[in-house]
Amino acid sequence: KNFLMKIGIITTFREPYKKQLEVSCDIRLIKFLYYIFGKKTEIIFLDENSNLNSINLIVVSGGNDIYEKSSKNKLRYKVTKKVLNKSFKLKKNIFGICYGAQFIAKIYGSKIIKVNNKKRVHYVYFNKLKKKVKVNSFHDYEIKTLNKNFENLAVNDEGYIEAFSSKEFNFLCVMWHPERNKKFKKIDKFLLKKYLK
Repeated sequence: KNFLMKIGIITTFREPYKKQLEVSCDIRLIKFLYYIFGKKTEIIFLDENSNLNSINLIVVSGGNDIYEKSSKNKLRYKVTKKVLNKSFKLKKNIFGICYGAQFIAKIYGSKIIKVNNKKRVHYVYFNKLKKKVKVNSFHDYEIKTLNKNFENLAVNDEGYIEAFSSKEFNFLCVMWHPERNKKFKKIDKFLLKKYLK
């Protein structure tokens, strides 16, 4: 079978029982990627030993906590760091969702702060597009400032950064969850097609 796209996902880690760690991926994320790239897309779940040579896009899914030190979060951090280090060296396209956005912002020295975020639905404002879009968020941290080499694409009502990109490192990051919309949005498709070649 000839696939047009090969996508690797760095999944969430769950601990349903004590000392039992499992990889987990929202089925909606897979459906979202099919919506963006078509049904001739091969989805692969990545671990720290995965060969990335034939993969077109790395997706760092949401879930887990970059600061909390439980077993599942420590393992997620370790796997994400190893896979992304390889991805950057190979100049792979990377799409970071929530955790992925926070992780990439953090390792490149952006300022992240803890917030009491109870709002699940809010608006983000796209700077260049002059567009306001309703999104859903499920995070306890906000990105206050970015690495100077990153492009700030969108902010929320409080001025925190909700989307950013980098041509140098071939990535697009969003703080919301495009896969959790009941109906996938054209703006998310536009962003992936524009910023990830």
